[in-house]
Amino acid sequence: MKRVKGTAGVSPLECINPKKNRWAVRLDVQNDTDGGEGAVTYVEEVYEHEPTIEDIRSLVCQAIEAYDTSNAVNTSMLDGKTTWFDNLNRTSLLEVARNAAVADETATIEVWTDGSCMNVKATDLTIYLIELIAYAKSTFDVTQHHKLDVHTIEDKDELLSYDVRAGYPPILDFKLSD
Repeated sequence: MKRVKGTAGVSPLECINPKKNRWAVRLDVQNDTDGGEGAVTYVEEVYEHEPTIEDIRSLVCQAIEAYDTSNAVNTSMLDGKTTWFDNLNRTSLLEVARNAAVADETATIEVWTDGSCMNVKATDLTIYLIELIAYAKSTFDVTQHHKLDVHTIEDKDELLSYDVRAGYPPILDFKLSD
């Protein structure tokens, strides 16, 4: 599975070489703003046979996973800086921030984002991390619902047009207090 560039109107299922029975499946077609008018990008997989519904279903599930693990989902903003902490780091940092806030309401914690350091009040960091955990849980739920939905679809055309990006919450944009 790879993301490639093409033109609008690309066929989601196409026999690209009849002699070799080679087929292309194309999913997640998105406008390519850098490519000019009519330019798109999409996920493409080539098969040496006409793809079965199970082939397409598997590819849609891979596209869901790819989107779920991408920066489009796994990103947040902390006072204008792009951040992301995986589950282990969220949990660990939350414990540190909570303990520091209990010990001293004015305590600050160093937070590293994009190679730079921010000093964040422990109380603000605690609130941010709680919101980030809720955001991450919400995105997890959306991904799981997508996977469940895909396994109930029995129509190739419906699978080919499935929107793997639908339903995700907007990226968390947390502003620090002054």
